[in-house]
Amino acid sequence: MIQINNINFSQNTIESIQIDSDDVKGVEVELQDNKFKLTIIKNTIDIIKEKINDINIIHNEPEQDEPKEEPNEEPKEEEPEDEEPEPEEQPEPEPGETINNVITLEKFKDILEAKTEKENTAKTYFRTVKDLYKYFKSNDMIDLLSKEKEIIEHLEQQYKLTSTLTNKLCGLYKCYSLLNIESKILKDKIEHYRITQSIKEDKNNHEDKKTIEKQTQY
Repeated sequence: MIQINNINFSQNTIESIQIDSDDVKGVEVELQDNKFKLTIIKNTIDIIKEKINDINIIHNEPEQDEPKEEPNEEPKEEEPEDEEPEPEEQPEPEPGETINNVITLEKFKDILEAKTEKENTAKTYFRTVKDLYKYFKSNDMIDLLSKEKEIIEHLEQQYKLTSTLTNKLCGLYKCYSLLNIESKILKDKIEHYRITQSIKEDKNNHEDKKTIEKQTQY
């Protein structure tokens, strides 16, 4: 048996060769491209080259230390510090401006008298508003006038004469205009009663004309 210890093809070196035979004169070794060629010289005149199969090769390649990859430390992003929000400046109320914009009956009376040319007309409008203010138990004109439909129904029950009802509705419409409140239902009602009143007056005039004509015939 032939035993070869520590063969190194990269450096073309062999540590030792052991051959169990009495007629061995020497050996020749050739290492080339990971190929191993062994020639045994025996104690004869001619060199005998034998193909050796019974070879025990102990091959210990020196272990190379693998380079250790150094961990790539990613640069830490600096987290922005939480900034306290600055308090927003609140607009200061203008002089005379109220927070809730509540308009009491007395305050509306001053507005009505200031915006109405004739004093008697202002008093007539105010009486209508005062009655509604008490009936609906309100404490704010804005809240009262928001009940447009209920107010119209109440006035229609109170005043059966078309001319009187129309005057009450017109006075109420003046209040809506002064406070810049839309009142489409009220405006349509006024137009309706005006047309009704006009038709009634035309009919009365026509009947009066017929009566006069009959009287002149006698």
